[in-house]
Amino acid sequence: MKINILVPHFKKSGGLRISLGYAHYLTLLGHQVFVFCENKRLSRYLKSFLFKHDFLPKNTKVKFRQVTDFAKVPRSGALITDSWEVTKKA
Repeated sequence: MKINILVPHFKKSGGLRISLGYAHYLTLLGHQVFVFCENKRLSRYLKSFLFKHDFLPKNTKVKFRQVTDFAKVPRSGALITDSWEVTKKA
C-alpha cells in the first residue's frame, strides 16, 4: 500500500521522531511510504535531517518529498498527519 505521511518540518522533535518511526516500520512491512514536508526551503532542513538526525537507519526505504501546499500531495491508500494543524491544511 502507498502511504503518505505529512509533517510540518524536519527539525529534530519528538513528533517527527514518532512519525518517522512509523514510516520506517511500515516500509519493513512492505509498504511504500512517502514523507511530505510543506516548506519552500526544504533543502536546508533535509540536509540537516539526513546528516545529523538519528531517527532513521541509513538504509531506510522511506522517501522524502517537498510540497509548497499539502493540498498538492498525490492520493494514496492512507494519509497520516502528525498534528491537527497539518490535518487542517490537508
